[in-house]
Amino acid sequence: MKGKFIVFEGIDGSGTTTQIQLIEKLLKDRGVKVHRTAEPTGGVLGSLIRQILNRRLVTLDGASIDPKVTALLFAADRVDHIQNEITPYIEKGITVLSDRYDLSSFVYQGLFTGDVNWVKEINRYAIEPDLLIYLDIDGDSAFERISNNRVFLDAYEKKELLNSYSKLYKKEFEQYRGKNRVQIDGKLTQDEIFNIIKEKIDKLLF
Repeated sequence: MKGKFIVFEGIDGSGTTTQIQLIEKLLKDRGVKVHRTAEPTGGVLGSLIRQILNRRLVTLDGASIDPKVTALLFAADRVDHIQNEITPYIEKGITVLSDRYDLSSFVYQGLFTGDVNWVKEINRYAIEPDLLIYLDIDGDSAFERISNNRVFLDAYEKKELLNSYSKLYKKEFEQYRGKNRVQIDGKLTQDEIFNIIKEKIDKLLF
């Protein structure tokens, strides 16, 4: 039997990483074979993306990398992620939990390039997740969380941008392919969010 592919989405500060860690532990405690991953990946392409986001990789004249270049790198990293990590684990019967996937590209790269349809086109080879979990939170609340927990912020973690991301996430989530998806209020308590996710995953796996 194949494993399932479960994706966690939401703007920075929404709590996706915390929840994915809690779900990973829950499933492992239940004897479910689980692999946790994230995008951008830890591979060569993912490393380039992280350097761009952290402003450690710039053009020869010191300018920021063109958003279209970054979008193409994300799409390439995703194809590599699917072919060399996600699909092999699923084929082995292992459930894959991913912190971010193509919906995040529709939002972030869609906003920065100004052409979300093009971003969707270059991501057309992305496989459909078995369950999409979206943690919805406003930009102001997310920025407060980030500021309280991090010393350095990347290029996407600006207060004014977070509100724009939040609005676009809602729009793109509604248009996202597949019916097995859930939107959760990211301002609920950690336990409340966890219990909602647990119920959805129970229906999918058991």
